[in-house]
Amino acid sequence: MKKSDQFREILNEPKERNKPIAVIGHQNVCPDQIASMLLFEKFANNNGISSENLNFYNAIKGIQYNSSVSIKSLSKLNLRDPLNMNEEYLIVLDTSSKNYSGIPKSLETNVLAVIDHHTSKEESADIFHGKFEDIRKTSCCNSILYSYLKESGIKINERDEGERKLASAMIFGLMADSGNPLGLINLNLPKEDWVMLNDVRNIYDVDLVKNIARSDYDISLLHNFRNGIFLTSSDTKLQVYIHSVPEDDQKLSQMASVANWFGGLDGFLLISPLPTSQSNDKNYSLKGRCSNYYMSSLDLAKEVFPNEPNIFGRKEMCGGYLNSIPSHQEIVLSLNKYSKILLKKN
Repeated sequence: MKKSDQFREILNEPKERNKPIAVIGHQNVCPDQIASMLLFEKFANNNGISSENLNFYNAIKGIQYNSSVSIKSLSKLNLRDPLNMNEEYLIVLDTSSKNYSGIPKSLETNVLAVIDHHTSKEESADIFHGKFEDIRKTSCCNSILYSYLKESGIKINERDEGERKLASAMIFGLMADSGNPLGLINLNLPKEDWVMLNDVRNIYDVDLVKNIARSDYDISLLHNFRNGIFLTSSDTKLQVYIHSVPEDDQKLSQMASVANWFGGLDGFLLISPLPTSQSNDKNYSLKGRCSNYYMSSLDLAKEVFPNEPNIFGRKEMCGGYLNSIPSHQEIVLSLNKYSKILLKKN
């Protein structure tokens, strides 16, 4: 049975009982998550579930990226606070982590389906499970949702303005989550991503997507790398940058993304001293990015900083805090070790 048919069957229960469905993703909604929510709504609508019976939630923690705000503004999506969630049926998109979703613990057993592209080899108590689970190694979650539409013969209508905006959200979600926010060239994308990209490439608004990308990924940020220290693997594909001054969290995230993309790197880690007001018992902020399908930024960070417990994230990006920094020689040795691991995977 096709995944789309399995998912449709799972949705029959709340549909037949006319019960509302809660849809939630990871905290601090990203462009890919927004596109995934919109595609889920389209799939549900085409299977007899009205938008009135769909409630979308997101836990906002800290500063939102400009691109997320811009992508959300393309739709009529109303994101509610998960603290007010009380639905009997929950759909989890773009994450499978309980801690990262913000779902109240009392409702964790109400999860009907989990759809995510952040795969993990390890089972833990933090992982959601549902009657339907589709967790694949794609570059973005919205490619998985789009595959359900394609299998069902549901198309993106290029003549409809709202659908063209949906296509733009899908493309930008792919760009951002594949680590290529300013374009899609020379990418080793999984099949699902290429299928989605090929189907909507003549529908999305190119200028709109470029403008949204520039709102978060300003290449002038490269000037901020002049006063730090770069440590690079022997094959020049992995890099650690030690920044010299404290910066705000959002700027560090943007710097990491720009450096990884324009540096043509497989993986990039940025370390910056924390402002005194934020330090407490931690001394440095860490941001990680990767654009190689066969590697994980989180695995790279844990290889370079094996004794640091406060590193979290996923395949394409990670972050956290460090108590101390190893010697430059130790960092380079770790980069070369991970580079050899990566070579075997490729």
